[in-house]
Amino acid sequence: MSAHELTHGVTQFSSGLNYTNDQSGALNESFSDMLASAIDAWAHGHTADNHDWLIGDDIMAPKLTGEALRSMAEPGTAYDNPVMGRDPQPRDMTGYFEPADPHLMSGITNRWFYLVCREIGIDEGTLIMYQALQNLWPTAKFADAAAVAASQAAILATNKKVSREAPQVVRAAARKQGIW
Repeated sequence: MSAHELTHGVTQFSSGLNYTNDQSGALNESFSDMLASAIDAWAHGHTADNHDWLIGDDIMAPKLTGEALRSMAEPGTAYDNPVMGRDPQPRDMTGYFEPADPHLMSGITNRWFYLVCREIGIDEGTLIMYQALQNLWPTAKFADAAAVAASQAAILATNKKVSREAPQVVRAAARKQGIW
């Protein structure tokens, strides 16, 4: 969770994404989840295949062992217990609505990142998303983030920093989430 909170500063000073109850706010929250999850994976030597993709599992009370605040792999499954209720995060755009808490709607783009990383790895996925973050603007929407990420993936692929198929992977994952 420390990395998540610190990466809010990166998000704020990279793109200035608004923290509002719409797609910009959800992107703000999601990019902090993306970067924090990448830091966690790196610190534990995890790959996209063996990383847990959970946010906040390390801060849960003993009675909530096995629960988390968010699941990047499967939004809507992070918790289900009498204390917190059932995780309401939508998995993709079919469950999107506004206004909504940015933590709630961030699952849509969190899963997008997860899908990208499962295809090309956490290092490449994070590099693409970090480059995208630096090229977004305060009112960016999910589709804007997908377009910018695909464009940055193409630039990075041209420069041999990521695999050649990275732009297609970014677009396919965005399409799967309903944001492309």
